[in-house]
Amino acid sequence: MARSAAQGRGRLSSFDLLPPECDPLIAWAAQELTNRDRTQTDIYAEFIERCEALMAEHRGELEFPIPSFSSFNRYSL
Repeated sequence: MARSAAQGRGRLSSFDLLPPECDPLIAWAAQELTNRDRTQTDIYAEFIERCEALMAEHRGELEFPIPSFSSFNRYSL
């Protein structure tokens, strides 16, 4: 059976799977990438720190896998 176009592109990315509480972090990273003032590696390192701080702030009630650098790279494109 052929896959119809209405089914979408398939598997969701690790960014698509992040909880809504991460939306401000994703928006921040996208803005930083757009500014082109810092390296992608530097932005990713701070993104990890901010994700870890968000999880710590919720004291175990919010846990999620942090996207890998390769996923971050694909997102930046």
